[in-house]
Amino acid sequence: WYADDGVTPVTSETRLAVQAAAGALADAGFIIEEARPPGVNRAPDLWLALFSGAVRRMLRAVYREREDEAGPSVRVLLERPEAASVDQLGNFFDAWMERDVLRDELDRWMKRRPLLVAPVGAVPAFPHGARKVFIGEQGIGAFRAFSYAQTFNVFGLPVVTVPAGRSREGLPIGVQVIGRAHEEEVVFAAARIVETALGGWQPPVISVSTA
Repeated sequence: WYADDGVTPVTSETRLAVQAAAGALADAGFIIEEARPPGVNRAPDLWLALFSGAVRRMLRAVYREREDEAGPSVRVLLERPEAASVDQLGNFFDAWMERDVLRDELDRWMKRRPLLVAPVGAVPAFPHGARKVFIGEQGIGAFRAFSYAQTFNVFGLPVVTVPAGRSREGLPIGVQVIGRAHEEEVVFAAARIVETALGGWQPPVISVSTA
């Protein structure tokens, strides 16, 4: 398990949720160690090079002639200018080749570690449309807060997200259970252990004050 990808720090509550999930697996007989997998610090930048252009094109098609209906986060992407196509293509192939090298290194590393537990994002759930989130006094972009999830989009590994805790405000915190390529059944089995041990999804607790 790991809660530091070398890119985005996490809240103390997020780290505790990851530790709790790893602890549930330890109680079930798994051998647990804290270790940062190779290549995870590069994956968020590779995500941008590989996917951001395609995402912008898709959003432009979806919102064509309806741009005023886009939320604040989508609007930023719609307004961002396109890079030159030659630059885009060169960056794409450079990122693709780097991704293949890093994926091979991660595959070899995971021969001894068939499962990983990691944060989904750096922070608990936050309001829709937020452009920035805070870890202590440090503000980071909401997109960068999900460097942990972007990593396994890039490497194409099977992932199950499981509720693993709540913030002091009662907001949910999820963890990722990640496995090796083509080992989805192992991931599902481990995720079920974590879900059972930590209570799984719980309805939100809503406090109502009366005057």
